[in-house]
Amino acid sequence: MPANLQFSPQELFDIGVAGYLQDLLALVRIIKSDSFTDLLPLFTNYADFLRCDLEQHFPQDLIGKLTNAENTIYADRIPEIGERLFNCANLAATCETFNGWTIDAGTLSEENCAELLRDNIHSSGTEPHRLAQIMGVRLNRSDGVRVAQIIKLLGLTSDSNQYDQLALGASMARRDREGFHRIPGIGPQMPGGAFSSSSKLNFAVKSCDPKSLVIIDNDRNLSQDFEQMNRSENSRIQALNLGLYEGLDRLVTAVEQGDCSPRNLVTMFRLEPTALPEIPTFLDKLNKVVTKSAVFLATIGSGNTHLEFTAKKAAMNELVAQLRARGLRPLRVILYEQESPEISQINPAFGVSEFASFEILFCHLGSAVSERPQPLNEDATPGKLSADLNPDLWNSFLPSNRMEMVRGVIEFLKTQRRLTDQPTQMLNLGSGVGETASCLEKLHPSFSVTDIDQIPFKRGLMHKRYLQNDVTSLPFLNASFAALFSSYTFSYLGNSIEVMREWLRVLKPGGNAYFIFHAPQSAYLNTAREMLSADMTRDFFELMQRYEGGDFTGLYDWFCQQNFAWSMAFKQEQEFLSYAHEIQVCKHLVEEVAGSMFSTDAQIYTFFEDLGATEVSVNVIDKSFTIHPSDHSLAEPIVAWFVALRKSSA
Repeated sequence: MPANLQFSPQELFDIGVAGYLQDLLALVRIIKSDSFTDLLPLFTNYADFLRCDLEQHFPQDLIGKLTNAENTIYADRIPEIGERLFNCANLAATCETFNGWTIDAGTLSEENCAELLRDNIHSSGTEPHRLAQIMGVRLNRSDGVRVAQIIKLLGLTSDSNQYDQLALGASMARRDREGFHRIPGIGPQMPGGAFSSSSKLNFAVKSCDPKSLVIIDNDRNLSQDFEQMNRSENSRIQALNLGLYEGLDRLVTAVEQGDCSPRNLVTMFRLEPTALPEIPTFLDKLNKVVTKSAVFLATIGSGNTHLEFTAKKAAMNELVAQLRARGLRPLRVILYEQESPEISQINPAFGVSEFASFEILFCHLGSAVSERPQPLNEDATPGKLSADLNPDLWNSFLPSNRMEMVRGVIEFLKTQRRLTDQPTQMLNLGSGVGETASCLEKLHPSFSVTDIDQIPFKRGLMHKRYLQNDVTSLPFLNASFAALFSSYTFSYLGNSIEVMREWLRVLKPGGNAYFIFHAPQSAYLNTAREMLSADMTRDFFELMQRYEGGDFTGLYDWFCQQNFAWSMAFKQEQEFLSYAHEIQVCKHLVEEVAGSMFSTDAQIYTFFEDLGATEVSVNVIDKSFTIHPSDHSLAEPIVAWFVALRKSSA
């Protein structure tokens, strides 16, 4: 609800009634739509639908079908598939609004909505003042559910338990914690009863929390509520009654000291321009507390006046511009009619103005995360550039959330008693620029990591011990290292037994090796397939066939000359080059690498046993980077294989 505007108890009750009536009318329109019959069964197990069947109902390239050249979706200008998406999101929102209600879908109409609402109000036996509070909370959460489903149906977020969330300006986090993560459901009036688009339906929501939550809000009226929350929720939820910048500074310290996990989901519902006087400063501070896999979501409301709404839109425009300036690609979803010139005439696409979100901003923060410079290697010597490698972009597709990945590896190895506190010289094969090495040394200080890759040395970027060399022919004596580590590189080398024999050559007898391999049907491979199926990708490769340049120099300008849409989609050359390299790595992964991947744990065991390895342990990594034995049953696609082994002492 707009801030700084006071309503009387009767006004709050009237607003709540108007909001409920609006949602009932929206439900009538959804029931009458062609998509309702197909959407209804999804709500019998909505979580499984999102996890397993989303692509069957909403195409992989849905964003490409709905967005314009500015990567913006307008709710009032969408094709049929967009209407289906918004119907699904709004149906989910009604589950929150009418939680616990039974509604006859066969008889509900615009004419009897008011009567149904009146009957439910009277039968509740609740005083109007208390009922107004309940309706307000539910309508706030309902908007959060709607926003969340729009993002989830576009395939942009995963399960709630994957998230260490940061909620900014969130008050009691009705939208951020409750609305965003709740699971909607619709079922028959009685178990086993009729369940169709014309039967009586029960509406419900299931509570679901993020893995952890930090709330920052400086409303002094919340101080006692925050204190109670901090006591009752222990360390899983921390509420900071501080200003935005002060709260972020406090969180930076906690993350750096290891007292708090970095955040991978940041939400800012109902953004207030006064909270972001310096957006670059805000992003700089935010970058210090998030992971490289973090996503950011913000919304704006209507404000109390046309001037306030204009200020909110301006703040959103500036935030988008600053994100783009950092090489990111934010998505905007406009949820109001663009033509309305006055606040009194601006209507939200869904809900009522007092509770509705008027715009959504979503962005993968990705490489915007600031990294501390590694110590310079003054003695490193740049080498020859591989003809098919762009060193500035090579790391763009490799899994960006390395800290989470390495943390999962270290925790697993500790439980398996495969780590020692003795100083261990480790070789990291196919290291990239060294982020993984930094994570390994931070999480297990006994490791002293040497990186090796073919990427030319970059002063101030690479790990402090870096050697440029072909990883298939190592320049080390036998038994030079006590441990080996490599993530994904071996998969790109065709799972060659000759290459692995060369790697194990430099491992000391009795030394440990830890490898991460791509896996068929993994989340990364599925993502690569999705990217390759997009219309934009097909256009890219069609143009690339006509490109006569020998490298990336001039590629951006050439693409923009072929079609102005490329200059609209990518405002900066670096942003375009990152996309160009990423999509080519995806193509290589799907068309070349996938065919030689290990498909079963038996293959991996046989492979390493033939090489004389001992204590071979084959495992899988799930989306939260938790490692499980390979015989563990997972309900979702895995991320990769993880193999630990010991070199025979014989």
